[in-house]
Amino acid sequence: MAENRMEIPPMETPLLLMQKVSFSYNKNPLLCQIDLHVRPGRIIGIAGSNGSGKSTLLKLAGGLIAPSEGSIRLSPPDGLAPVSYCLTSEQIPGWMNARKLMAYYSHFFADFDRERAQELLDSLALPQKRSLYWLSSGQITLIALSLGLSRRAALYLSDEPLASIEPKLRRDIRRFLLRCMPEGSSLVMVTHHLNELQYMLDELAILHRHTIRQIETETIRRKYGISVEDYFLKETKND
Repeated sequence: MAENRMEIPPMETPLLLMQKVSFSYNKNPLLCQIDLHVRPGRIIGIAGSNGSGKSTLLKLAGGLIAPSEGSIRLSPPDGLAPVSYCLTSEQIPGWMNARKLMAYYSHFFADFDRERAQELLDSLALPQKRSLYWLSSGQITLIALSLGLSRRAALYLSDEPLASIEPKLRRDIRRFLLRCMPEGSSLVMVTHHLNELQYMLDELAILHRHTIRQIETETIRRKYGISVEDYFLKETKND
């Protein structure tokens, strides 16, 4: 896959800047010399084969793990937390419910807007008193996404937030996300739904063979004349 590093527009400080980032598991390289930048007001999809390091990339960006090499810099605007990492359904104990989760977020995150979270949960008609044990994976995912988006952050990170959500809501998800996110903030999400979500993504970042390629989705359509999913398949066809 040919290297394609996007230039950062002058006078615009990225919310996230990864430079020469590497990460290994048990001395086995997973990510090698990764360069990634996230500008304000963007929705970026991270795509790659299973085991390519997509979830690891998000954890590095969120500060949950440290790189083996390289630097990671977060530059949030004044008044916003650097990052909000949206939990996955597997990361939330099943005995909890939405209201207990809101109390947890309120206790740990000073930037958490509980009224905003309540509004989102109500608008999505999500159960709030019932234990997560009794909810569908789609409902749990929406609860976790709503709470993560209720923090006032510059950068939101989400791992497969739409995998279990019904197709109708996925079609309207860009409007939902933009309604939730503060002006100038950005979302980086792992997704396998490129065909369905291609028109909500501003950029695509492909993890392939331990490195990354970041490209504007409009460039894909204009320059190559193919869909975002077809471009991803073409770039990873030798897997």
